[in-house]
Amino acid sequence: MKILAVTVTFHPDLGVLHHQLEMLLSPLPTQSAPTQVLFVDNGSPPDTVTELRQWTATNDRVSLMAFGENRGIAAAHNYGIAHALGHGFTHVLLMDQDSLPAPDMVAQLAVAMHRLSLIDPYAAAVGPHYVDPVLGNPPDFVRIHALGIRRHQALPDRPIVGVDYLISSGSLISLQALGTIGGMQEALFIDYVDIEWGLRARRLGWHLYGIFAASMTHSLGPKVIRFFWRRFPLHSPQRHYFVVRNALWLYRDGGLPLSWRIPHGIRLMLRVMVYLLMGDSRLTRTRYIWRGVRDGLRGRMGKPAWMA
Repeated sequence: MKILAVTVTFHPDLGVLHHQLEMLLSPLPTQSAPTQVLFVDNGSPPDTVTELRQWTATNDRVSLMAFGENRGIAAAHNYGIAHALGHGFTHVLLMDQDSLPAPDMVAQLAVAMHRLSLIDPYAAAVGPHYVDPVLGNPPDFVRIHALGIRRHQALPDRPIVGVDYLISSGSLISLQALGTIGGMQEALFIDYVDIEWGLRARRLGWHLYGIFAASMTHSLGPKVIRFFWRRFPLHSPQRHYFVVRNALWLYRDGGLPLSWRIPHGIRLMLRVMVYLLMGDSRLTRTRYIWRGVRDGLRGRMGKPAWMA
């Protein structure tokens, strides 16, 4: 197994990013080659790119591709996947810039993928169990059933669970599977890229697994708002544009199960109401959410004009 970790950066915290790099370069099991890391930068400031280039100059296991503009997380992932295919790698490990893997996360994922591949020729991806340091609660792995979404918690006798999708950060994906499933949907730009790919993989007969022994911290947002007993991550108004637009676009895809589209749509409406009632910058947030509704219904995808 030869792994390329692809970390997408956009104005990153370099201290956090360097810590992530150290964890990604930790030793792997004997059946795996050492992980190599590719940073794909989506238009960070020149001084940040210069610092990243210095990291590559001092470590031959680290490389950088700087786009010079924000092309979206899906395009960045697809560049990393193409790079891996062209350089003899067997798997890609997708990472967000603010995720911190445990020292043994990559090793745990590699071992799990190796063992699963011996019994399941359609094992496409494995992902870690993560904790949001802001929310403080580890999200459960998700399966979609006829009556809706079922969440699976860690149990002593269940170290691995089949899932319908994984968050992109921390996902170890087989390049063989990607050759059949295809890459990330660049029309989405950001948000729901991982869900769309996971559901597409499942529709094509591939399998995804959550690995409880593999762990990392991953932040869903810098702010939290409370609504009764629930806590919600609060993104920027611009980010809510993508959340709403992309969700509406996906709801129109007849290939995605109704048992995902309907409960997700209900939750999205409730979240939007909470954001508008309790979030800051309400007028700006309303404006971007409305843009997301308009563009999602019209099928206007990709990088929006207001980002140019």
